[in-house]
This record gives sequence, C-alpha cells and structure tokens, in this order.
Amino acid sequence: MLLLQDLERSLAAQKTLLQQQQETEAESLELQEFLQAEKLTLGDALRDAEAEVSSWCIICSFSVLLYVYDCMNGQCYSPVNTPATTHASFSEGP
Repeated sequence: MLLLQDLERSLAAQKTLLQQQQETEAESLELQEFLQAEKLTLGDALRDAEAEVSSWCIICSFSVLLYVYDCMNGQCYSPVNTPATTHASFSEGP
C-alpha cells in the first residue's frame, strides 16, 4: 500500500513538472518571438538614423565646400555673420 502511494505521488509530481516545462517552453518561445520583432524594429530604426546622419554629413560637407569656394574667390565671410539661406546669399556680399 505504501509503495502504491509513493508511486501515485511520484506520478503526480512528474505530471506537474511536465506541465511546468511545457509552460516554460511556451513562454520562452513567446519571448524569442518578441525579441526577434524588437531586433527587426531596432534594425530599421538604426538604418533610418544612419541615412539621416549620412544626409546631414553630405549637406555639411557641401556647405563647407561652398564656403571654401567663396573664400578662394575672395568672398570669404564669417559663417556666424552670414545668413544661412542659400549659396547665393554667400556670393552677394554684405
């Protein structure tokens, strides 16, 4: 009789452990899916940020080249005192 009770408790514990394992695996899969979605979202955001930074670098580089070109042509104005509108404003003079 005692052996039968031990067997029943062991089977109940095994059933509980199996259920916990299945729940843990389901949670793990859900977390993996969430992390994969987050990874894709962050990758997209990074690509967008890199594109924006790249465009600003191009704009800044172009502005510096225009300033240097104006300086080479004797129209070198302080960037602080020059209106930041178009290249035409640089070449018109003060």
